[in-house]
Amino acid sequence: MAQVNGIEFKQNLVPATKYPIKCPNPMKAKKVTVHNTYNDAKAESEVSYEVTNQNQVSFHVAVDDYGAVQGIPFDRNAWHCGDGSNGFGNRNTIGVEICYSKSGGSKYTKSEQNAIKYIAGLCVQQGIVASKDTIKKHQDWSGKYCPHRVLDDKRWDSLQGAIIAEYARITKKPAPAAKGKKRVWVKEPKGLNIRTGGSWDTKVAFNLPYTYTAIIDYDQTKNGFVKIIWGEKEGWFSAAFDAYWFDKDPCIEYVCQTGLNFRAGQDWNTKVVQSRKKGDTVRVIGQVNKWYKVVLSGGVVGYIPVNNLYLKKK
Repeated sequence: MAQVNGIEFKQNLVPATKYPIKCPNPMKAKKVTVHNTYNDAKAESEVSYEVTNQNQVSFHVAVDDYGAVQGIPFDRNAWHCGDGSNGFGNRNTIGVEICYSKSGGSKYTKSEQNAIKYIAGLCVQQGIVASKDTIKKHQDWSGKYCPHRVLDDKRWDSLQGAIIAEYARITKKPAPAAKGKKRVWVKEPKGLNIRTGGSWDTKVAFNLPYTYTAIIDYDQTKNGFVKIIWGEKEGWFSAAFDAYWFDKDPCIEYVCQTGLNFRAGQDWNTKVVQSRKKGDTVRVIGQVNKWYKVVLSGGVVGYIPVNNLYLKKK
């Protein structure tokens, strides 16, 4: 089955012999009009009834908790707005009915959620830019209290806004791919395993430790991976994992004022992870409970109390 913006979609189009009754005029859709069915039938039943009866009233699509069903071709008008044979709504807008509105409940809620996604996708298909001017309710054309459940709940602005937001989401242009070389710092506390090739299945070339800096060469790519340069070493890492990098150095350099034993936690009783001599430079990434969080060799994290007797900013 076809889909429109993730919503199941199928057709049960009215036969051409009924065009004079249901959809007599060619149309280039300019807007979408939203309705509530005011009964509790599923979309298939709504459309089946529409295409088999002899009534003039018609609409293009019904949406329920399972998907969308089309009954009238989009290049033909339908009689769904009540604004007359030459009314703008009837002659220029696609009518979308949201099912199960009479009783409401979970089926209606799901139908409305599906309608939001479907109408946004429909706008893309039809070249309609979703906006407050192009997403209309039945009431706007003839004054009829429709979509009744949405109006009862005073949610038209919310529903209209959700359709516009969904349209904006699915039409948002991706950011241009990065180019050239960029210096970054590792954000992952365990470090990053840089690969020998452009795949997670290749071997680990080396581990790039926490807060260490490297160069990403965006001009060199393999299967969505980019070249990573760390001194004399080179490897590959996924270009999609931007969240694993700092864009600027997260650390500040401090100078040891005496010999120091850096602890595994914010407690003198935790084990010593590394030591430094007076005059050595260390990199501080922040403070935790009045202890400096220090990144030591190999990305190892150690702690020392915040005190000028121990560390001073370089």
